Amino acid sequence: LAAPLEVTLVSGSATSPSLSNKAQHPFFARVIPSDSKQGAGLAALVKNLAESAPDGWSRIVLLYTEELYSEGIANAFAMDPSVSNMTVLKEPLPWLPVRSSQEAADYDYARILAVAKRIAAYRPLPRIFVLPVNPQDIAAPLVRAFHEVGLFNEHSVVFTSESVVDGIRREFDRVVNEQANWHLASIGKPAEA
Repeated sequence: LAAPLEVTLVSGSATSPSLSNKAQHPFFARVIPSDSKQGAGLAALVKNLAESAPDGWSRIVLLYTEELYSEGIANAFAMDPSVSNMTVLKEPLPWLPVRSSQEAADYDYARILAVAKRIAAYRPLPRIFVLPVNPQDIAAPLVRAFHEVGLFNEHSVVFTSESVVDGIRREFDRVVNEQANWHLASIGKPAEA
């Protein structure tokens, strides 16, 4: 709408990296960074922590929901030079707009479990997980499925966006912490052990 009328459109919430293409969107501006900045920041964080890990991190599982927000951050993370010497395993999760705990309970658990089983077949077993997922309450089925196949355990490290950290923390406390310690890092919140 803005381009044909040659009217500048300024957004305070549009973060899609595709909007940065000035050839396609010459009249678009934003006051917040694109999702590509989040992906690059997350990659730099993982790289810095990987370098200080005693056993090294060479394999990262990048889980993202199949929608623009999550895919934008995931693509920026995977393409960032900070993680170029690591194996980044990109695994899409089914997208379902979840707005409540009841909808989360109805979320297609079988599809998430299939992703978890596919990842569990990798050797050595991955233990570093990056989840740039959209603010939705998929924490319960995600943590349950990945714990069920042995992926989320006392050796796991999970990086996620602030928008879902509380749900992930709550589910880890409920499902995983009964057996072991775990680590969760979030952009915008300090890591906890």
